[in-house]
Amino acid sequence: MGYRPSEAHAILCVLALLSLVVVACDSGSSLAPEDAQGGPEQTPLVLNTLYGTVEGREWDEETLSWLGVPYARPPVGNLRWKAPRAPEPWQGTRATDEFASECMQLGGLLLDLDPATFGQPMGSEDCLYLNVWRPKTNDKDLPVFVYVHGGMNIVGEAATSLYHGANLARKGNLIVVTINYRLGPMGWFTLPALATGDPLDDHGNYGLLDIIQALRWVQDNIEAFGGDPGNVTLAGESAGGANVISLLSSPAARGLFHRAISMSPASTDSSSPIDDAHEATLDVLLNLLIQKGLAGNEAEAGRLVQQRGEAWVRDYLLSADGGDLLNACTPFTALGINGLGLLVEPLRCTRVRDGIVIPEDYPLVFAEGSYNKMPTMIGSNTEEMRIFELAFGVITQLDEAELSELIQSYDLQGFEMSASDFVPPNLQPLYSFLGDAGGTLLFEETGVRPFVEKASMHQDVHVYKFAWNDEPEPMDFLVGASHMVGLPFIFGNFQTDLDSLFRFAVSEENRQGREALSEAMMAYWASFAWTGDPNPGASADLTTWEPCSSEAPGPRHILFDTEISMVEASSLPSQ
Repeated sequence: MGYRPSEAHAILCVLALLSLVVVACDSGSSLAPEDAQGGPEQTPLVLNTLYGTVEGREWDEETLSWLGVPYARPPVGNLRWKAPRAPEPWQGTRATDEFASECMQLGGLLLDLDPATFGQPMGSEDCLYLNVWRPKTNDKDLPVFVYVHGGMNIVGEAATSLYHGANLARKGNLIVVTINYRLGPMGWFTLPALATGDPLDDHGNYGLLDIIQALRWVQDNIEAFGGDPGNVTLAGESAGGANVISLLSSPAARGLFHRAISMSPASTDSSSPIDDAHEATLDVLLNLLIQKGLAGNEAEAGRLVQQRGEAWVRDYLLSADGGDLLNACTPFTALGINGLGLLVEPLRCTRVRDGIVIPEDYPLVFAEGSYNKMPTMIGSNTEEMRIFELAFGVITQLDEAELSELIQSYDLQGFEMSASDFVPPNLQPLYSFLGDAGGTLLFEETGVRPFVEKASMHQDVHVYKFAWNDEPEPMDFLVGASHMVGLPFIFGNFQTDLDSLFRFAVSEENRQGREALSEAMMAYWASFAWTGDPNPGASADLTTWEPCSSEAPGPRHILFDTEISMVEASSLPSQ
């Protein structure tokens, strides 16, 4: 008994895994339109929101920040598995100068390079907070860039240094907002025994509703920070990118954002019918009963559920320890490295076609054009799977601890190793094939192509590929233009601290090309947030990014590498 997705679905789940940790603060010229440059530095740190006064801090000499701002009431106690509620108002001034806790998840390389944390419950259920960055100017009506982190909807956090918004806010003259949202069994969980009669409380898509609530908070409060609630870009990568596409389909999100960016979405068509979601949640309950010693096997756990009834099930689940729920939903480490756990274990927590947040006929809404149409960018990387091959030890035979030690051993002088120390020469062609052709086809076939083919019949869609792979040897081969490698370029963050997961991507030799590409990509992303068109204008001296459309639906895309070019034909598979 129980939900068992196909092997293809399990593989697709793997692709949405990592959120890489890299950051730096490089100053530079603003990338916003020339007539929107900053004025005198007068923006106050103490601001009034709808729920109370907040006091932020200077992030650096040119940027202000407000960290750990509540956008919803803590979803704890009886609010577990309920739609998010507006925050409780507070008296006095609330300090918002530190990041809030990550949402509950199993520890892994995404959070801490210390192997002692791997596979251990981390974070808190009290996690619905967001962070705001803006330039230190008196400018008002700035576009708002809201970012949804990736991590397969089971791991990740807004505080990861890769997503710090200061550089993008300053150079693009934007408001940047990053958000936490419920993950794993806290974010996607539905069972008839938990039903209250309220459709929003009962549907199971709590992670998506958290994102919607954060967007509502932006509508109600961002003007106080100098933002324009009528110009909100919702962006996300990996699972976050797939969530963006899901919200394009959602009537519940209509009018809350005005532009969309989906980066390396693992699948833009994937979601579960409500009956499958109920069965998946029941699997979690049965696992939990077995793990807690209340049943010896699945059959005994099923009989216990039948005997005790729905009221007992509801009370038991609402009082269950969050860490126990995590282990019952994802019984492997957060990265599933050892033993390829994510390939052989089912993912039980996923988006649900509930007919309320996600339409029951999703993805037909995109084919019919009945979704929330708006300017949209979407794309993927050319070597998506290489980081997964390295992390899972498919050919390299690394485990988590060894990979952590390898990352921390890097310094700016590079590694005293070659690719052959990790992948035998006779297997290197296979490693390349799996990382390039295999991984790229999976991402494009299931993520980019289905959306582009449907949506471009109704609107322009700007498509990209990211191909930069100039890391120091041997990481240029082992990682290359892999999943999430483009994000440091978009946020302008290139950190080499010992706790940075991708610290080995940075070298003095690649500085010039890396920084030039980052400046260009931030210019495109900022222009898109300002106008809905990624092209900054002739004065920027950048390649014109042509969209796919009903008149030109072919797989044209812009290619981001040390040289930027438009490509009229691509490897996007045709039907």
